[in-house]
Amino acid sequence: MSKQYSKDLKEKALEYIALGNSKEEASRIFGPSTRTLYEWEKKREKGLSLEITTKRKPLVNSRIKDLKQFEFFVEKNPHLTQRAMAKKWSTEMKISISKSSISRTLNKIDFTHKKNTPSYKEACPKKREIFLQEFNKIDFDDLYFLDESALEDDEYVRYGWSKRGKRVIIKKKPFQAKKRL
Repeated sequence: MSKQYSKDLKEKALEYIALGNSKEEASRIFGPSTRTLYEWEKKREKGLSLEITTKRKPLVNSRIKDLKQFEFFVEKNPHLTQRAMAKKWSTEMKISISKSSISRTLNKIDFTHKKNTPSYKEACPKKREIFLQEFNKIDFDDLYFLDESALEDDEYVRYGWSKRGKRVIIKKKPFQAKKRL
C-alpha cells in the first residue's frame, strides 16, 4: 500500500518546486518519489484537491442475516471446514450459501481457525484428583515397567473454529480400539 502524505506536506513540496528547485531535491527533502511529485503537480494544474483520499472496499451483502444464530452454529460445530459448514448451514437454513460467505461471516464475527485442545468426553475431574492422590503415594523404587507395543485408533479433529482469543476444545473419545502387534 502506498504511503499517505498530508495535504500540508504536499503543498510545501510543490511550493518548494515552484521556487525553482528540482523535483529530485524536493524528493530527498520531503520524502515522496519524483513520480509522486509529478502526479501532485498534475492534480494541482487540473484543480483537483490534494487531500488524502481513502478507497473503500464495496460492501458485500451477506446471505447470513442472523449473526447470533450463526455464532451458535459455529460453536456447536467448531470442527467443520468452511466447505462443510456451508453445506450444513445450507441444509439447515434451506438457503444456498457459498464457502466464501461462510469465510466472510466468520471473519465478521471474529472467529479464527486454530489448533484444537483435545479433551476427553468421559473426563471426570473428581476421579482424576483421587487418582493423582493415590499415584503420589506410590514408591517408585519398587516398580517395574513392561513395554507393550500397540497401535491406537484415536483419530480426532486437530483444528477448529472459535472466538478470537479463546481456545478450541473439541471432546474426543478415549483410547478404545487398540491393535496389538
